Amino acid sequence: ETRVVGGIAWEIAGRLAEAGFSVRSHYGTWFEIEGLKLVLEQMAQEAGLGLLYYTQFSEPLVEGGAVTGAIVQNKSGRQVIRAQRVVDCTGDGDVAAGAGVPFEVGRAEDHVCQPMTLMFHVGGVDFGRICQFRQGDPGLKKVWAAAQAAGDMEPFQSVIMGFEATPTRPGFMHCNFTHITGLSATSAADLTAATIEGRRQAFSMI
Repeated sequence: ETRVVGGIAWEIAGRLAEAGFSVRSHYGTWFEIEGLKLVLEQMAQEAGLGLLYYTQFSEPLVEGGAVTGAIVQNKSGRQVIRAQRVVDCTGDGDVAAGAGVPFEVGRAEDHVCQPMTLMFHVGGVDFGRICQFRQGDPGLKKVWAAAQAAGDMEPFQSVIMGFEATPTRPGFMHCNFTHITGLSATSAADLTAATIEGRRQAFSMI
């Protein structure tokens, strides 16, 4: 086999394995989230990086047509952080959008975006039996469809999405089933509504 992935991601995966926080194979790396947080903090400290948690980006500082920093808000108040380079890691391009960079939202014809999902974990699961059941007859797809047709399960969507387990957490299953449509991830009100609806769907699904 030939490794085709390198760089910082490979280094992080190696550190996770060394610390006992992950299981690695040719397919990928299954890791513990809390272990990843610890490893990333250690790597940042070793590199001499400064960390500042519990801080929300507010708006970019733009001078002479260039982003020269960011205005942030936290428990210490409102502050300006100047930088030679600002990397937008907001997930929605908030820094770039605030700086006036052109952008597009959703589909060209109606600007509708991909539905939002609230993922969840379920414990006490024999995942091996589930895998066997999924491949058998009638299999999970038929049961899924029948449950919706009978009204036993709400028809959030017709496709069985993420349905996975990780070796680092025996008995736990990761679910990507919830489906929240018609809302915008760039609206605080919509995000609140989506979280409430996603939690309702998750408990309904369980």
